Amino acid sequence: MKKLLLPVVALCCLTPTFAFATHPLLTESAETVAPKAVEAETAIEYGKKSGDKQFILQETVTAGVIPHVDVFIALPFISGDVDGSTNSGLSDISIGAKWNFGHVDAFALAVKPALLLPLGDDKKNLGEGGVGFGATLIASTELANKISIDGNIGLKHQDTGDGSYNRFDLSVAGKFDETEHLKAVGEFALSNTDESGSTFQAYLAAGAIYALQKNLDVDLGLRLGLTSKSEDFRLLAGATYKF
Repeated sequence: MKKLLLPVVALCCLTPTFAFATHPLLTESAETVAPKAVEAETAIEYGKKSGDKQFILQETVTAGVIPHVDVFIALPFISGDVDGSTNSGLSDISIGAKWNFGHVDAFALAVKPALLLPLGDDKKNLGEGGVGFGATLIASTELANKISIDGNIGLKHQDTGDGSYNRFDLSVAGKFDETEHLKAVGEFALSNTDESGSTFQAYLAAGAIYALQKNLDVDLGLRLGLTSKSEDFRLLAGATYKF
C-alpha cells in the first residue's frame, strides 16, 4: 500500500501507531470513556501529496468497560487517486483498548495496544495487506485550568503483502479552553518507518473543537507536512456523539 501520510488511523494513536485520538488531533489523551458509556466519532479527511489525493471517512466507536479501561473499533472507508489510478472501498479495521494505569493530581499515564486487521485490498492501495500490531504510551497533564498537554510515544509492527516494516511515532499536543464550549488545539507529530530505508515524516496541525450540545462535539482542523516524505496537507472535520 502506498503511504500518503501517517497510516490510516490513524487512522490511533500519533497516531501513535494506529490513530484514534481526539479529532482533529493524532495525539491521544490518557482519559478513558466512563464505564457503560459510548462515544461515536465520525471523521472526514482530505489529504494531498504531489499529484496523489486521498479521501477518508472513518467511524470510530469507543466504549467504557470498567473504570479506567475502554475498548474501540475503527472502520475507515478510503477513496484515493494514486499514480493516476482511483480506487475506493473499505480499508483495514483497527481494534484495541486503552488503560489509564496511573493518575496523580493533574498527571496521568495510559497505554493503548491496538491490532490492525487487513480487510482492505492492498493491490488497490486500500490496505496494508497484512496484520499490524503495536502500542502507544500516553502521558497527559493540566498546566492550568484552561490548558492541557498530551504526549505520545508509539511503536508498531506491520506485515504487508511484500514483507513487513516497523514504525516509531512521537507527538505532543496542546488544548486551550477559549470558552466554555470552544477549545483551540495544536500539535507537532513525527513518524519514522524502516520500510525501504528510513522514511521520516513530520507534521504541524491546528484546529478547534466546539461543543454544540452536552453530548455532541464538532471539530475542524488543518495538518501540514514539514518534510519531503510527508503529506502536503490534510483537511480535517469531524463530529463526536456521546451516549
